[in-house]
Order: sequence, then C-alpha cells, then structure tokens
Amino acid sequence: MSKAVKLSSLAIAIAAASLSAQAASQSSLEERIAKLEKQLAEKKYADEKSEFKIYGAFRPTLAYIDTKDANSQTDIKDGASHLGFTGSYEIAPELKAIYKAEWWLRLDDDATIGNARFVYGGLEGKLGTIKIGKMRQPHSLLIASPVDIYHNIESPFGYDKETPYFMDNLVSYQYDLNNFTLMAAAQFNGKDEIENHTDTLNLGGRYKNDRFSVALSWASSERLKRNDGSDSDKKVAAEEDIIAIAGSVNILSNLYAGLAYQDKSTTFHATNLDASGYSLDAVLSYDINKSHTIKGGYFANEEEFDKSDEKIMDYSGFNVTYLYKLADNVSVHLEYLTKDYDNNIGGTDEDAVAVGFSYGFSKSF
Repeated sequence: MSKAVKLSSLAIAIAAASLSAQAASQSSLEERIAKLEKQLAEKKYADEKSEFKIYGAFRPTLAYIDTKDANSQTDIKDGASHLGFTGSYEIAPELKAIYKAEWWLRLDDDATIGNARFVYGGLEGKLGTIKIGKMRQPHSLLIASPVDIYHNIESPFGYDKETPYFMDNLVSYQYDLNNFTLMAAAQFNGKDEIENHTDTLNLGGRYKNDRFSVALSWASSERLKRNDGSDSDKKVAAEEDIIAIAGSVNILSNLYAGLAYQDKSTTFHATNLDASGYSLDAVLSYDINKSHTIKGGYFANEEEFDKSDEKIMDYSGFNVTYLYKLADNVSVHLEYLTKDYDNNIGGTDEDAVAVGFSYGFSKSF
C-alpha cells in the first residue's frame, strides 16, 4: 500500500473517530438537558401544588382607664397583634395537607413574642377538614365571630368571651355544604386527662349567605382540681355547659348588625352548688364612606347560684369606636367604653378611652 493511501486512510479514521466523539458528546448533552428540563418541570409541578403565606398584624393602643374606687391609669395596650404563616400541599385532587402556626406579638408590657395562638396540621378534602393541635374551637368561630368586630381581645374593649378563643390539644372536624357548615371538636389533654378522656366537647353549625347568618353551638367542659397539686389525684371541680345562638345581617350594603346570646350552667362539685347565667352581645357597624366607619355595641353578663340567688357576676355596658382607614390594611381608631357592675359584683365600674393604630399584611409565595 502506498504511503499516500495510508495517510488517506488514517485521516479518514481520525475524522470518523472525531465525528463519533462529537455525536456521543451531543447525545450526552441532550440527555443532560432533558434531565434538567424534567427536574425543572417536576419542581414547577410541586410548586404549583404548594401554597405558603406569611402574615401578621400590629395593633398597639394607648388607653386611659378610670376605675371607680381605685386609681386611674394610662397604659399601652395590645389589640391582638400577631405573626404567623400558613400553607398547604395538594396530595391528590380534592385532598390537601394543611398547616398553620401563629404567635401573639405583645406590644404592651415587655414587648415580646408571646404564646402560640395557632399550631396545627391536618387534612382538607371533599369529605371535610380534620385538624389537630391548637386552634379556635367551633364555639369561638360560630358565636364570637359575628359580634367580635373590634378585634381587641386583650384590650378593655375586648369581646367578653365565655369560652377560650384558642384551645390546645384539640381535634376538630368541619364539613361545608353550600351555605351550611357543621363543626365538632374535642380536647384530649393527657396532662389533665379525666375519667372519660375528654376535657371539652363542642358541637355547632351555621347557615350563611351574602345577606345574613345564623349559628348554634353547644359546648361542655370540665375543670380539674388536684388536692395536692400533682397529676395523680385528679377530680372534676366544675362542669360547664353553654348553649348559644348568634346571627348577623347586612341591613344595607354599609350597615352591619350582629347578635349573640349564651346560656351558661355550672356545677361546682366541691360545694355541691349549681349556678346559671347568660351573656348578651349586640353590635352595629356603619360605613360612612370607604374611609370612615362607626361601630357600637351593647353587652351584658349575669351569673348567680341557683339555690340562693347569690350573684357571681352582674355587669353591662356599651362601647363606641370611630375608625379611619388610611389604606385597605392601615387604620387608626378612637374608642370609648363604659362598664357598670351591679353593686360591684364581680368587678368595679370603669370607663376607658383609647386611641390605636392597626396595620396588617400578608405575602403569598
């Protein structure tokens, strides 16, 4: 074979090898690109199935409180400031994993992050929603919500709740069907566990449309008493039952009214005494325009021992709020409240005036 032929063959072989290497490299690059595109698509799909939101509210107030038969005071108060996050993940069509965590922001006192308001996880699907942890019990959602229009739980102007707003060690269930909502919850507190293993039971329901709402709730709870302060000797000190009804109506597009009535009965086992009472809350809210709102409310609370008619609690009063919105999520307000106790039973008469600021935010990811 001539030298020229040998060189031509060698050149052809080198070119073929080079083309083969380029093809392999191109194939490898295409595979890597395809793999990267698949990973990005999977991440995008996972992101589309996930929801996450961080939110909060800052509601400081400066209040002057004049308590009769006692010294008056001027103090910084807090109107339920809080910070939290919530989210969900779609497991399958019409089935989500949900979670929420929220804490008090104490703008008064030592200005600290306080205890948790919400900490729960659960499942939400077409058969209903189940949550386990700390949250608002049905009674609070059904009865308090229509009349607690001030959102000042920790200030003198707060709604006088008969049951806790937030309850830990709670298992809740909610089912929504069109305009109807059914709720049930039970507290299982192992530390304070009693004979029937439940500390609180709560059942309720609500009908709500764009114009009005009506809700019913029954709540039964047991309080414990320990003779030596330990967990080994557990006795039920008192049993409380509350039956309540609440409703709201949009009388006009800018005029709202809410009403809540609660009937309460208590059995004190240590003294073999029974007590009964009621609470009444009525509120109105009138939007003068988009920036100015006036709110007003009347409240009364009475409780007495059944046999002796000796009163445990007896007071009534009213409050008025003027709200000025600087933006959709920013407002300032001026409030006045008066609270009168009958013969100082359960407390002392007081008048309070407060100015406050509210800013709320939320950001979804």
